[in-house]
Amino acid sequence: MSWIPGWNSIAGTAFWSGFFFWASIASLILLGVTEVLSHRYTERHDELAAIEQTDTQRRHDEEMARIHLETKRLTAEAEASRAQIADAQAGAEKARAEIANAQAVAASANERAFRLQRELMELKAPRQMSPHAMAKFVQALRPFRGQEIEIATYLNSPECASVVDQIRAITFGWKHIAPERPIVMPPGQVGVLVYTNPSAPESVKLAAETLANGLSGYGLMASTSDADDHPPPPMRIRVTVGAKM
Repeated sequence: MSWIPGWNSIAGTAFWSGFFFWASIASLILLGVTEVLSHRYTERHDELAAIEQTDTQRRHDEEMARIHLETKRLTAEAEASRAQIADAQAGAEKARAEIANAQAVAASANERAFRLQRELMELKAPRQMSPHAMAKFVQALRPFRGQEIEIATYLNSPECASVVDQIRAITFGWKHIAPERPIVMPPGQVGVLVYTNPSAPESVKLAAETLANGLSGYGLMASTSDADDHPPPPMRIRVTVGAKM
């Protein structure tokens, strides 16, 4: 142990003994101080950690509150948007229904207009029997071959003149006689009038009725009548062709 300082000296051992004694005392004091400092630093660490945790929790709570408020606002906006969309859809449905109704009304009006136009065209169209109808009519009037007939109509009316030509054609085989004097057409006559003398025999009246009924059946609107003023001779039929309408 000779390498230890003062090991072989009374004074040296006394010195180093005292030195190490006070050094141990100092070490114990230092240990106590460092222990206290360590404990205080531990407490400070816990305080700071608690402060940081509290601050973190506060920020978290604030963020969560902000998110809740934002979510609530967005939800309200979404509900308002859905309500607006529902209103818009309802308005669109109403508009579509109104459009459909207007289209239906327009279609109905167009149909009525077309029907009226067609009826007007039919009214304005010249009276005309088909060749087939005229052929059948000729056969129906064949039993009255030789029947006297005179025909009159308005002057300067091509449509009435066309009807006269058709009557002449279907009464083929009848005896067409020019009136002995001009026949005065009644003003405003519509359709075909077939006159007979009040004293005409039944055969003549039957021929007149057959002619009038046949003309009406084929759309020429005819009727029979006994002529009071200036009647035709008893054996003759008088036909006056008036306007279509």
